[in-house]
Amino acid sequence: MDTFSIEELRLSGFAKWDDHWSIRASTLRDLEEQNGDGSLSHTAGLRYEDECFIFDGSFKRSFTRSTDIQASDELLFRLTFKTLAEVETQAF
Repeated sequence: MDTFSIEELRLSGFAKWDDHWSIRASTLRDLEEQNGDGSLSHTAGLRYEDECFIFDGSFKRSFTRSTDIQASDELLFRLTFKTLAEVETQAF
């Protein structure tokens, strides 16, 4: 049985600058990549929350390591009404 190890590093940050707004960002890197920068994905998000609803938007870029798989971008918006329901939509 063949075994292999994967060495990755994930860095994340979060900042809240008032009672309602916050931002977040993260990156995932391959520590064993020899020929490039080793980026696997980058994510950034913005969130607004008050007593009635939450609006959350995020963008993710995934990088490829195979000739059969293309790099992809994902844009996600989520609106949550705290007393009713949740609505989610995805673009790209």
